[in-house]
Amino acid sequence: MENSNFSFLKEHWPLLGNLGETAERNVYQDPNTTLIKLRLFGETVTKFIYALEELNEPYELKQVDRLNELSREELLNNELYEILNMIRRKGNKAVHEGYGTPEEASRLLHMSFQLSVWFMQVYGEWDFEAPAYIEPETMQSNQRETDQLESVYKEKAEQLQEELDKLRKQQLYKSEQEKAQRKANAKQFGSIVNLGEAETRLIIDEKLSHAGWEADTDNLRFGNGTRPEKNRNMAIAEWPLGTGYADYALFVGLELIGLVEAKKASKDIPADIEQAKIYAKQVTQHGDEIIHEPWEIIRYRFYLRQMAGNTCSKLSKNPVFGFLMRASPQTTRVH
Repeated sequence: MENSNFSFLKEHWPLLGNLGETAERNVYQDPNTTLIKLRLFGETVTKFIYALEELNEPYELKQVDRLNELSREELLNNELYEILNMIRRKGNKAVHEGYGTPEEASRLLHMSFQLSVWFMQVYGEWDFEAPAYIEPETMQSNQRETDQLESVYKEKAEQLQEELDKLRKQQLYKSEQEKAQRKANAKQFGSIVNLGEAETRLIIDEKLSHAGWEADTDNLRFGNGTRPEKNRNMAIAEWPLGTGYADYALFVGLELIGLVEAKKASKDIPADIEQAKIYAKQVTQHGDEIIHEPWEIIRYRFYLRQMAGNTCSKLSKNPVFGFLMRASPQTTRVH
């Protein structure tokens, strides 16, 4: 495929370039394959980082453990962690459930591109300038090219462990100053990664789903006719208020218990707390949902990212998303 968004990886990391191109080729015709290939892409990136940073990698180390370790070593910031963790989760679902939609495949592909740029800037060429991302087009299947990509992948995958061992040995000749600069670059270039609204929503959907809510921004929306139902815990997107919309309204059965205000990680969230409070006071009736009044907002929680042991990091200036809950002894707590 000419002009793949991942072509720049092929000189230094041909296996990554192959996985990225294969994922790109299948976005619309076979999104399940895209998610599976991106899962392999994310795992391979972290294996390269482990080798380059000379981190001990026990046999059969799980990807989630790699991500947590790289986060503890401050090699991944919040955005990069979320990208890799989302690739992992969606990829696992694709492998085990045959799952995949073109919309999610497209979003994850762009997130993987941003990850690729960061990886190239830190571990490839420090003066690398990212090319403009081009949305992949729907294309007819070319079996010859597909077979060729798969053949190259198998060859490179068989050589991966040998390549990782070689990279580890090469680090013995790197100065401590060079290694320190590389770690500083990981932070610097990581801070440039900027997830868009659709990508941020994808991450929040996944977090809400993992916490036990039915969440799907593309389908479970007020505008699509979605309404709260008995015996279902639903996060309904774009819920109308007196003025504007809540990004999500949380319902336990018919009872409205919270509003979620989604913000990009780059936003100064504490400055937007008042906006969330105003939204909470503008809740209006649309059907037979149960709304408790007045909504006296007395506490809020901000969630940043999943850490080891499913704990959350402490409140800081730039959380990923937050919500306000109705204060009530009977309110279901959301984690």
